Amino acid sequence: MLTTSLVFACLMTAPPPATPPIELATSTLLMVHAKFAQPSGDYAELSDGKRPGEQPAFNWSVGVTLSALNAAAAHDPKFQAPLEAYLARVDRYWNPNGPVPGFDVLPGPPHPNDRYYDDNAWMVMALAESAAITRNDRWIRRAEESLRYVMSGESETLGGGVYWKEREKTSKNTCSNGPSAAAALAIYQSTKNKAYLDFAIRTYEWTVRNLRDPEDNLYWDNLTVTDRRLERMKWSYNTALMIKAGWELSKQPGQAAKREEALASAHSAVKHWIDPQTGHMRCEGRFAHLLFEVLVDIERDGKVELFDEMAVLRGVAALRDANGLFGKRWDRPAEPGTHRYEILDQMAFVRIAFHMLKR
Repeated sequence: MLTTSLVFACLMTAPPPATPPIELATSTLLMVHAKFAQPSGDYAELSDGKRPGEQPAFNWSVGVTLSALNAAAAHDPKFQAPLEAYLARVDRYWNPNGPVPGFDVLPGPPHPNDRYYDDNAWMVMALAESAAITRNDRWIRRAEESLRYVMSGESETLGGGVYWKEREKTSKNTCSNGPSAAAALAIYQSTKNKAYLDFAIRTYEWTVRNLRDPEDNLYWDNLTVTDRRLERMKWSYNTALMIKAGWELSKQPGQAAKREEALASAHSAVKHWIDPQTGHMRCEGRFAHLLFEVLVDIERDGKVELFDEMAVLRGVAALRDANGLFGKRWDRPAEPGTHRYEILDQMAFVRIAFHMLKR
C-alpha cells in the first residue's frame, strides 16, 4: 500500500510553485508532513518542531487534516495519492458499537468509546468532499453513516438541538449544531433525502433562537441542560458554521430569508475577528480557519465584498516561527521556545491556503 510518507517524499522533489498563494499552501503542507507524519501513515497530535510525537491525532484533528488534504487534491491532482493513503488510515477511528456507530476520538480497536457529535459532523463534511474528489462512493456511504450518528444526538430537551458529547449530555452547543446542519446539507446534496434537509432546517433554527446574540448576530457557545445557563463566549467557528448553514439553506425553497441572516452575521464577524491593519484574525487558528473559509465562499458565491482575502492570508502566514509552524493564535506568533505544536493549528492554515486557490 502507498503510504503518505512515500507520496510526500516524491512531492518534495518537485520544483517550487510559482505564485504566492500556491507557494504558501504547498510549502506549509510539506513542512507539516515532515514534522507530524508518523511511519504508520497517521499524523501525530503533537510535534516538538522536529519530529512527530507518539500519539496519533484526535478525531477533531483528523477532520481538519482530511479537509486540508481535500483542498490540496482539489487544487492539484498530484495530492490525490496522499489523500487516498490517509483515507485508508482514517477509517480506524470508526467505532461500530451502539447505540449508533460513529467516529471515536482515537483509533481502535479497542475504541475508547468517547464520541462527540461535532467531531462526527466535521467528518461528514470532510468525507463528502473526499468522495467527490476521489470518485469513491465508499466515502459518501461512510459520511452518511456518520451523519446518522450526528442526528442521534438530537433530542427534545431544551426544545430541540444536538448535544455536544455522547457520554455527558449536559449541554447543547453551537459547535455541535452549526456543523450538524452544514453536514446534513452536504449529504442532502448527494442523496436528496428530505429527512436530512428537514434536520438541517430545524437544527439551524433552534440554534438561531437559542444561541444567537441579537445585538451583533454572532453566536454564543452553549446552553446547559440542567439550568439553561447560557455560556456567552463567542468563538469564530461557531458563527462561521451558522453562516455556512444559513447561506446554503437560503438556496432551498422557502428559505430565502436565511441569506440576510447569514450576511448579517458575516459582516459582524469581519468586524469582530479580523484586524484590518495587520490581517490577523483575533482567535485561535483551529477556529478561525473556518470563518476565513466561509467568508471566501460567500464572497465568490454571492458576489459580495467582505474582507481582503490575500491580506489576511499573508498576515496569518507571517506568524509562522523559526520552525515554520504556527502557535495557537492567529493574531500573534507562537511563544518563543515553543516545543509543543499541535497538528490542528498547522492543517488549519493549509486548508485556507489551498481553499484560496479554489475557483
